[in-house]
Amino acid sequence: MDLPKADLLISTPRIEVLHQPGEGDQLLLMFGGLGSRANGVTFVGHRLATKLNMPAIGFMPKHGNWYPKEDIELIRPSIEPLLSKYKTRLAYGFSMGGYGAIKHSRALGATHVLAMSPQWSIDPEVAPWERRYLHFIDKCSENMEIVDDDCGGEIYVIFDNMNKDRFHAEKISSAAAVNSIQAPLTGHDTWKLFLSSATMRALFDAVFNGDKLRMFQIVRERRRLLPDIQTRVLWARALKHFRVKRYAEAERVARQADAAPNRVPGAAWLLGAILLETKRPSEAEVVLRAEMRRFPSIRWLGGYLVRAIEMQGHYSEAMAVLEPQLASQPHRVDLQKAAQRIAAKLA
Repeated sequence: MDLPKADLLISTPRIEVLHQPGEGDQLLLMFGGLGSRANGVTFVGHRLATKLNMPAIGFMPKHGNWYPKEDIELIRPSIEPLLSKYKTRLAYGFSMGGYGAIKHSRALGATHVLAMSPQWSIDPEVAPWERRYLHFIDKCSENMEIVDDDCGGEIYVIFDNMNKDRFHAEKISSAAAVNSIQAPLTGHDTWKLFLSSATMRALFDAVFNGDKLRMFQIVRERRRLLPDIQTRVLWARALKHFRVKRYAEAERVARQADAAPNRVPGAAWLLGAILLETKRPSEAEVVLRAEMRRFPSIRWLGGYLVRAIEMQGHYSEAMAVLEPQLASQPHRVDLQKAAQRIAAKLA
């Protein structure tokens, strides 16, 4: 379907706000995630809102900034006349967008919030488990953690309780009343469970009706349809064995997961980690190089490969692999320490 151009309502140095008209008295407030960028004509959820013929206001980042409070305060007066037309307002987003949906739910008068895999904060001073977004911190507000005064409406959070996102969900739940919907083994990209407009409409209706049981049912139904769900189950089983140092059993199950036709991208890191832990770095190197060829965009695999090469005593080669990794991820403390350690050995 042809996507109509959305109306640009206001632009700040960090955020664009757009509007797409629709029918009904339920307004969607849609926050783009880290992978989205403002372009002046469309927003995350634009196609969905158009298909559902629902009115929507889209908030789009110009860079990774986690929607600073001062920008929303600047935006609010300009969109207030539009907001005031709707008594029912659903704030929605994934990851950084989920954070924005919760963080600004009270300021925007949201009656409902649906956040998938949101962060509570990306500042390692208060969220030490979160190191994925260190290079965006200088673009964010200080004191960015979600607090009770930020939160409005009935809040629903969908997250993988076997992923580090659970720590964010727990912190958000301790700050405000939250309905937690667990989606185990789905990883960070929980939005991929809900790719059809019909599924999203059902999810929105469950939120509007306060039907938490229906939300659980939708998540369970969609999770079963993941093409790689069996691989995810094997991977989780191997990880459980690995954590309690049952390395032989962990390796057996990890190899099953690695050989499966529908596999989780990057999952071979676990087999590589097992081989490193059992002092077989040359085998680990083969596994990790193959995975990096298969998924070149998964940069964090490089740290394991560097370790595998270093353990074999090939320090010059390890540094050659490490340098581009560190250049593209200068925020990673583990890579910085590896560079210092290998440089010392070379000296």
